[in-house]
Amino acid sequence: MSEPFNQRVFEQRELHGRRQLVHSGLVLPVATARERFGVNPEVMSQLLLKRRVLTVDVDSEQYVPAFYLSAELDRRKLEDVAQLLGDVSGWSKYQFFTTPKASLNGLTPLDALKRGMVEEVKDAATAFTGP
Repeated sequence: MSEPFNQRVFEQRELHGRRQLVHSGLVLPVATARERFGVNPEVMSQLLLKRRVLTVDVDSEQYVPAFYLSAELDRRKLEDVAQLLGDVSGWSKYQFFTTPKASLNGLTPLDALKRGMVEEVKDAATAFTGP
């Protein structure tokens, strides 16, 4: 018989996993991402405000997924998709980009973007946010 669901244990595991993403460099402090993007603070603020760049919170600090810096991705197209996700939480957006989708032939949206499947990823993003 399985253990009953324990919210506290679940949250601790989730936080541990998120801290691992920070430790491994898969998410970067906003200031570090801004420097690597090569933009000034005002431009970065606009990218965040317009939801073109997503952030996730870990221990009350904001981080940007390192996939924004991938040489294999067109950052502008990635930003377009992020913007389509609108008000969805940062962690939900992260999950969207990193989880395989049946509508993308089992690829993650990131892998699909690398293969040039921009319109398909945009369609998946629209479906992800619901009606």
